[in-house]
Order: sequence, then structure tokens, then C-alpha cells
Amino acid sequence: MAEDGLDRRQMEALLRMAGGRLGMEADALAAQLAQGDVSGLGARLDPAKRQQFEALLQRPELAEQLLHSPAAAALLRQLRGG
Repeated sequence: MAEDGLDRRQMEALLRMAGGRLGMEADALAAQLAQGDVSGLGARLDPAKRQQFEALLQRPELAEQLLHSPAAAALLRQLRGG
């Protein structure tokens, strides 16, 4: 496992969790992300969450802030088993 990344097991768990929230299989989500296509993911969200998601796509600095938030750090620690 990379010190600042997720190992395979953790990434699979994260994909399952995200896929469940999006109503799609983890493998399909992984394939879509690998292609760099996130535009269709917002269509699976309720209108309020879709608006937040689209704001993140339009303003990468918001995504950067989110990824560096205490909540994101806590989630990564939990996925790492710590």
C-alpha cells in the first residue's frame, strides 16, 4: 500500500460504497472512472446532490478542498483500517 494511497482491497471497498450510492456496480463505476468519464455519474443523483456534483466538476478547486477536508481524511483512515 502506498503511504498516501489506497491498496487494492481498500479501493474495491470504496468503489463498492460509491457504486452503491450511485446505484451502479463497482466494476461499471471503475470502468467509467478509468475512461475519465464522470459526466454521466451526476445523472444518477437526486437533484440537490447532482447540483453539488456538477459544481465540483466545474470548479476543480472545490473538489481539491473536499479531498483535503477532515471528513475525507477520516474516511481514508477508516478505509486503511486505522
